[in-house]
Amino acid sequence: MEPGETKSSAVPSTSGRTPSPANDGHLESSKLTEEPSTANIQPSTSRGQPPSSGQQMTTLQLDPNRPERLSASVDPPNPKEEENGIRTPSPANDGQLASSKLTEEPSTANIQPSTSRGQPPSSGQQESTLQPLVVDPNRQQRGSASVDRRKPTPCVKEEENGIRLYMLTWNVGGSKPPERLENLLSLTTFPVPDMYGIGLQEVNPRSSEVKEWIDTVSWLLATYDFVRVKYRQTQGIVTILFVKRHLLPYCNGFESEVTRTGFGGLWGNKGGVSIRLEVYGVNVIVINCHLAAHQKYVAERIIDYDSILDSQKFKDHDVDNILDHDYVFWMGDLNFRVDNMSRSEMDAAIAAKDYTQMLEHDQLNRCKEEKLIFEEFEEMDIDFAPTYKFDAGTHQYDTGPKKRLPAWCDRVLWHTYYTSYDDFQLKVVPLEYKSHPDYIISDHKPVSATFFFTVYKKPPHNPVQFERLKVWKKDEMHQVKYCVSRYAETSDSDWIGLYKKHFFSFDKFQSYTYAIDGAEKNRSGVVTTFSARALTVRPGEYCLCYMTSKFSLMGISNVFTIE
Repeated sequence: MEPGETKSSAVPSTSGRTPSPANDGHLESSKLTEEPSTANIQPSTSRGQPPSSGQQMTTLQLDPNRPERLSASVDPPNPKEEENGIRTPSPANDGQLASSKLTEEPSTANIQPSTSRGQPPSSGQQESTLQPLVVDPNRQQRGSASVDRRKPTPCVKEEENGIRLYMLTWNVGGSKPPERLENLLSLTTFPVPDMYGIGLQEVNPRSSEVKEWIDTVSWLLATYDFVRVKYRQTQGIVTILFVKRHLLPYCNGFESEVTRTGFGGLWGNKGGVSIRLEVYGVNVIVINCHLAAHQKYVAERIIDYDSILDSQKFKDHDVDNILDHDYVFWMGDLNFRVDNMSRSEMDAAIAAKDYTQMLEHDQLNRCKEEKLIFEEFEEMDIDFAPTYKFDAGTHQYDTGPKKRLPAWCDRVLWHTYYTSYDDFQLKVVPLEYKSHPDYIISDHKPVSATFFFTVYKKPPHNPVQFERLKVWKKDEMHQVKYCVSRYAETSDSDWIGLYKKHFFSFDKFQSYTYAIDGAEKNRSGVVTTFSARALTVRPGEYCLCYMTSKFSLMGISNVFTIE
């Protein structure tokens, strides 16, 4: 290796685990196929010596108003830990869809950053009465009645700084994605959301089927300038998170967790998949779940919910549990049914669009009233017809032999930690809650919920700040100067990826170089290099992203030109 040359310019590695796409996406028991790329740049099996520090840069000045509570929130996941022991696929092509078109040019490199130095990185029944539940007296009560939550009035004020979040849950029943999703994703209305949380259940778990769903949504949202920042999957439960590109400099701390509750926790057909992040100084978590089925299994659904809450832990010590987050948005096929009404009574109520009696007998509403589940969570008023169970391909409720009763199985709820900060009031404003009956591919109708939640007007800096980049020349070595916050925690597997200006997923990097280990200790900044061999890309506009081995963003540069 020549002096100053980075690992990305070395010969390809012939062994090792391929990177997870951001734990951008865990795909269980499956691998995504890669299309051929136009370059053959692969990381070598040894890192070599880091480049010299070179020129110093100005010390990063932290915002004095930055809330102390966020000081730990910028810590990236431990790169040496496997998430849930799941084997993950190659990321290089997880966003490709043959039938889709995007303005972005084909990738010009086939590069895989590694997770460790020396390894290539790895990207029911009909009518039933809700029976009294025997609840474990030692069961932990969620939330404390002694805490003053100080709930604000739910309205949006012009002077408030906030994020518009669109949540979509859909049990797709093993079907392929429909051709048009613009209406379903509210892309035909104004304003378009800032962030999307997509939760799918019963996706066919074959890798090609999962990939088709992820690709279809990703390519569509990419045309509206959204970036897929992370996805995660267990069996047929798939969670995907997108943010508007302009928000990327203010997003970090991406993590995901999985809880399996099927067959006593051994199978992922039931359970929950979450993604969390920091955005504009607040922490947000999106959870997608599929709870136990059938009318009579209310207690089992509560147990599944408790298992998800109890098992999911995060590396940010300040918010290591789900309910520690400032904002919790929970969606999914919760599978709660309606009791004590006959099919004929339900049909009459649905025809009259009078759901009052049905909602009074809704299992979830009754369990919430008894504080058995979703304590201190809120849900918008339901004014749409039950979303289950339909004859697939029709608007007709179940006509099969079992004639399952209609129910609102598909729900979206939220929780706000109102006392998080002394100098800032968290607030969620619910905007719209609706079903989408025109989508008929499965026995469920999709359900969406739109929210506005407040964030800091002056967000804290991302953990990594790049010095402004100017024009780069191809086939020349270029230095990259950056500074890492003292609050951040880096590792020897962090890397800096070269991305096209309009990239739509963190696994779509064109080239990369390893970051300098321990850079947070150097208050004046550090320097690394991109070698000439690493810049075999087409001329155009690019940016750099500082990434952890788990594809969590820690910093993003300005857009610059490569000539």
